[in-house]
This record gives sequence, C-alpha cells and structure tokens, in this order.
Amino acid sequence: MIVLDTNILSELIRQQPAGEVVNWLKHGTDGTTLVTSVVTIYEIEYGIRRLPDGARRRTLEERFARFTSPHSEFTILPFDEQASRLAAILRTHREAKGLNAQTADMMIAAITSCAEASLATRNAKDFTETGIEIINPWDQVN
Repeated sequence: MIVLDTNILSELIRQQPAGEVVNWLKHGTDGTTLVTSVVTIYEIEYGIRRLPDGARRRTLEERFARFTSPHSEFTILPFDEQASRLAAILRTHREAKGLNAQTADMMIAAITSCAEASLATRNAKDFTETGIEIINPWDQVN
C-alpha cells in the first residue's frame, strides 16, 4: 500500500499533472493499492476553499471530488487513537534531533506507519526519522 501525500494528490487534480508523477502512477506502482489520509483531504479542501470563487476553483473541486465522493473507490485512511499517539512520538523524536516537525506531516507519517504502508511525497525531508519508506515520484526512473 502507498499513501499519497498532499503534494501528490494535489498534483493529480491539476489540469496538467507533472509527467514524472503520471509516469510513476502508470509504471512505478506495480498494482500497489494507492490511498490517502484524512489529513491530506483536509489540506486540499482547505487550499481549494481559500481560492476565490470562479472557474479554477470549481474545476479543482470537481477533480478533487473524483477522489472523495461516496462513489469513489479511493480509500481515505483515518487518524485514530493509535495514529495520534504515534504522531506525538514521531514529533518529539524529530524535534529532539533538531528537525522541523509539522503537526500535519507527523499525522500523515503516523497514519502511514500504522497502515504499514509507504508514503509517496515530494517532501522527503519532512518525513525523515519517522521510520516509513518514502517514495518520491519526481525522482523515480522507470
């Protein structure tokens, strides 16, 4: 299982997603189940709602709905008690190492770890020292 971080899902709803990400999805995931987290849903929903009302916002809302509608087969992983406790552990661990530890990133890392999954993200540095496998589609050679 691969959890798609916010920057990956955000890329997928763009009018012209980066070729590296599209290529990775077509050739680099080997049929692995792709999911995301409730934290990513929050971050993208917030980003879209901050846009002024207009064609761009409506287009992004429509594309995002493909992943989040009740009819979508795309799985959204929850943030539960186990993940919340692990997120706190990961955050204090990173802070003790002098690393930045954004709450949302630690929540995503914990959700990914609890699901025994890998995380696809462009921001690998935000997830070092969390014990999860990181995949950067922009760096993949297929």
